[in-house]
Amino acid sequence: MAFTALLIFVTVRSVGLTEAGILSYAAAVSNLLIVLALFGVRVYQSTDIQEKYRFSAYLGLRTVTAGFASLSIFVFLVIRGFDLYMVSVILLYFIVFLADSYADVFMGDLQQKGKMRIAGRMRVCAFCAAFGAFVTAAFITRTLITPLLLTGVSAIIVYISWIWFYRNHFGKVRVKVDVSAIKNLISATLPLVLINLLFTFLHNAQKYYLEALDSFEAVAVYAILIQPIMLLSTFSSVFFMGAEMTKTAEIFAMEDMKLLTKRVNRQILLAVAMAAAFMLCAYLFGIPLMSWVYGIDLSFYTREFLLMALGGASTTVMSVLYACLVVMRKQVSVLVCLIIATAISGPVMWVLVSRYGISGAALSTLVIFVPLTVFCLVGYRLSIKKQSAAKA
Repeated sequence: MAFTALLIFVTVRSVGLTEAGILSYAAAVSNLLIVLALFGVRVYQSTDIQEKYRFSAYLGLRTVTAGFASLSIFVFLVIRGFDLYMVSVILLYFIVFLADSYADVFMGDLQQKGKMRIAGRMRVCAFCAAFGAFVTAAFITRTLITPLLLTGVSAIIVYISWIWFYRNHFGKVRVKVDVSAIKNLISATLPLVLINLLFTFLHNAQKYYLEALDSFEAVAVYAILIQPIMLLSTFSSVFFMGAEMTKTAEIFAMEDMKLLTKRVNRQILLAVAMAAAFMLCAYLFGIPLMSWVYGIDLSFYTREFLLMALGGASTTVMSVLYACLVVMRKQVSVLVCLIIATAISGPVMWVLVSRYGISGAALSTLVIFVPLTVFCLVGYRLSIKKQSAAKA
């Protein structure tokens, strides 16, 4: 998400607002389908501290799911009937993140082994290479196709470097299509992929609806306004679902529910502090800073931005609750919360966006994420209560 935010910034500055809207829509479509490639495995893999499944099994599953995601995007493009330019932008963006989905398997294994520092350094190198390629090509060619093409090539080179690095430090890289292991992993992670699909849909639904109104400029403005919220959501997810999540899994494995509850409560307090600091910064600096950064006047959207910021701030607490529920293997609880939230907010969102445009999209962000955080909190409390009762 942070990568997409920077690409949109560069596109607005180098190519224009309409092209930024096209790129944002391509990202929204690709991100939804990349969820199928990732298949929720990273969270499960990084907390598989007893190594129930080997690395080769995780890599084999990724090969299967990546193939399914690739087929899905071709079907989508045929159904929608976009012109060649739109098809090219969407496919090139998809390829960039498809290559990154393979690198994600290696990062998950390093996280499982407690080597997040190494994984982080390689992620930074990959980010800099891809972003550098996009920026250079965008400002030279003033188009989207060439920058995305070079970014895709960069992503593939980075994946090859992951294979080389892993072979030199951890042994031979093998793709093992173990049907039994893949079936078990799909069964274990299916709730996670459904959760991620719904999460991704809720994060991007406003863009789908705005595109349906044939307004890529509106898509671009919404994408710009939502960027700080997405960056906050990404940061909180990485923080609470990275090394912090692995530590939480270790405590849960000890079956010390009091210690687990104490740790989660501390994380919730930290998340609330992060949300409060974000809201203060959004109120004081949000619109003026973004107007200066993107070079366009966003002062007409101050109210919309603050509504979006309030809804997005709640996702910090949701990240803590989601990570804890996954560690406790209560993915079904999260899935139920998301299904309820989607069922309620989906129709409401369409009505708001179709009638009020960007203003409706902003209000729908608040309508989605605040209730969803409350649902996750209820699910967490019920799960802790049930787990404590079972242990007693």
